[in-house]
Amino acid sequence: MSVFQGYATERVVYLTLAGSPVTGLIETDLTLRFRKNGGSFQEKTLTQDNFTELETGFYAINFESSEMNALGQFVFRITGGPIEPYVQTFDIVPVYLGAITPPNICVVSGNIIDLGGDPVWNSPVAFKIVDLPKVVDPSLVAGDFVKTITDVSGTFYVSLIRGATVVAEIPKTALRVQFTVPDQETANIVDLIPS
Repeated sequence: MSVFQGYATERVVYLTLAGSPVTGLIETDLTLRFRKNGGSFQEKTLTQDNFTELETGFYAINFESSEMNALGQFVFRITGGPIEPYVQTFDIVPVYLGAITPPNICVVSGNIIDLGGDPVWNSPVAFKIVDLPKVVDPSLVAGDFVKTITDVSGTFYVSLIRGATVVAEIPKTALRVQFTVPDQETANIVDLIPS
């Protein structure tokens, strides 16, 4: 899968040892080095903000937009800790006009905490459009779920098309609610829950 030049990206990796998934890794266990378009390798410091365990053996690594600035092949390698070396390669491609001017988007956010007031991180959040077919000139909108997970502060962000009627599902909170995405740049999901 390609990444647009200058856009931040999240890459999911599957880390193993002797063919078995490795769990419980933290950012200080590993070393990540990357190379842009045949240049020399650089080291990336892994932190709680850019390295997250998703599920058994699967981890998410976030790259900043500044790291995605060179067109061509991007290679990264993860070593250290109790894992077999891992390598992933993808292409950084020019941004096409449709990506520069997306349809009217509202960024819906929210925060999840537990009963003790602590952030609930790595919690799935999903949105699905209700009224199909939906056309946003000149495109059709897919009926797939838009999914994300909460970060270490329990916060999530998702971009949704303004005016779309969606169903939001947050299993950890037992929330399943339908609402229309407001015609504004940002919205908190708490404000969108009907009373």
